[in-house]
Amino acid sequence: MKKSYILLLSLFCSVHIFASPEKPLYAIVKDKSICIYTNDIDTKPYNNQIYLYMGGIVSGQNYKSTYSKIYKNIKMPIDKNSCIPIPSSYFNKAIPFDVTLDMEQSYARRICVNQSSKKIILTEVKDGYECSNQLFDYSEKKITFLDQLFEWFK
Repeated sequence: MKKSYILLLSLFCSVHIFASPEKPLYAIVKDKSICIYTNDIDTKPYNNQIYLYMGGIVSGQNYKSTYSKIYKNIKMPIDKNSCIPIPSSYFNKAIPFDVTLDMEQSYARRICVNQSSKKIILTEVKDGYECSNQLFDYSEKKITFLDQLFEWFK
């Protein structure tokens, strides 16, 4: 009986591990830019380079990159103080944007940016293809049930 539970749990864990090759990316508003970082102390560049790219997500349309940049020999964007700024002007539509940092490991996040003449705010992505008006905090690690389960087994 114990073997079947362990087998079932290990199968479930292996599916979770390989389900998403990207780690989560974090974002804040800083000086009229959207500033992204990994929140991961193990962040490492690939050949001393970080490749940033992003694109708007529209239901029924193919992904099209709207911004990309290669950073060489920069400080790793591990936290809010070392984040990489993206000018808010690249988030010019009320649609979700996929933002990706490619390094040794890829980090990605789908975010919504709402801009008025006086303020830039991050809002929640709704159903993957729409932006809501509800504020959303992309700067915090969200602890899932699986994260708690893995911690319990450590």
